[in-house]
Amino acid sequence: MNSNKGRLEVNQYRWINIWTSILGYSISVLPAFFAD
Repeated sequence: MNSNKGRLEVNQYRWINIWTSILGYSISVLPAFFAD
């Protein structure tokens, strides 16, 4: 039970990392896209 919870937290952290990189990429790309 305890090890499963740890695995869940690691998985959640991984998804937060992925979404942060996606959002950061979108924020850096969209202004250039709308500049045209």
